[in-house]
Amino acid sequence: MTRHLVSRLCGCLLTILLGSHTFAQKSYGKTFAAISLSQDAVITNNNSAPGIENVNTNTKILGAFKKSFDKVTNLNWERINNMFLAVFIIDGKYARALFTKRGILVYTIFYGTENDLPAETRKLVKSVYIDQSITRAIKVNENGRTIWVISLEDSVSLISVRVENGELEQTEHYQKTK
Repeated sequence: MTRHLVSRLCGCLLTILLGSHTFAQKSYGKTFAAISLSQDAVITNNNSAPGIENVNTNTKILGAFKKSFDKVTNLNWERINNMFLAVFIIDGKYARALFTKRGILVYTIFYGTENDLPAETRKLVKSVYIDQSITRAIKVNENGRTIWVISLEDSVSLISVRVENGELEQTEHYQKTK
């Protein structure tokens, strides 16, 4: 009787272990390499990051790129997992564009200055941050959305804000040391 009970208990434990493994969440490697918003490292290829390598692109991706962007210089391609990142200069500004292997544009990032901001966005930021200077303006287009990431600075602080659909959100605030 005891042996029968022990074998059933072991069978139940084995079933639970196998069942919990079957229903466990699985990660399918859908990770994206960190894309820095700094223009200092735009053209360089970081071979130490996993999943990033220099590539030759296919005609579908090149066609999609040419359809989206005109008159670019310093075009370089990197492969990030199963996607293709174009790093280039357009109108004298650094830019990045991520494409799927089928040539679908995922997002674009344009690096600029205060002069590149739309008037209403600039006015909104300056109305809240009166004493700060805008040092960088980064435009991110993704999935029909336009997001501005704006860096501000004064003598005592560094601030980053995000503007989307006329809504301003402070994302970072640092005090400078003396």
